[in-house]
Amino acid sequence: MKLFVIDTNIYIDYMLKGTNCFSKLVNHFFKLLEVKECIFYVPAICFWEISRKIITGKLTVQKKSPEEALWLMQKPLDNVEDFRDLPLTRKAAALASGFRAKLPDPFDQLIVASALDANLPLITKDQNMQKSGLIQTVW
Repeated sequence: MKLFVIDTNIYIDYMLKGTNCFSKLVNHFFKLLEVKECIFYVPAICFWEISRKIITGKLTVQKKSPEEALWLMQKPLDNVEDFRDLPLTRKAAALASGFRAKLPDPFDQLIVASALDANLPLITKDQNMQKSGLIQTVW
């Protein structure tokens, strides 16, 4: 069984565009997800990041209200056992505080720290995360 943490951008792209915007490797893992050979963990902070994007107008979802859009973005976690919540722990919060020099975005800091705390690689297309050297990334 393959286990990964996924970044906010991967979750949003999957929800809005499907898998055709991903690398071949990431597409492979999504195919494994479909046949129950892979599990994706979505950090709790991703949903706050998504809500911020919706509220500020940086992300629109099918011309829905912000409340409806956020509900739609969370729906797969309720219906698909292969997407799982990854809670933010005290350990991850403490780890994140040391990442500011390499990752100025607080969302990125907490996502990377959550993946480290879970001891899982991170699927992301974010080049700052990839280049940080803080976490094993997959793209």
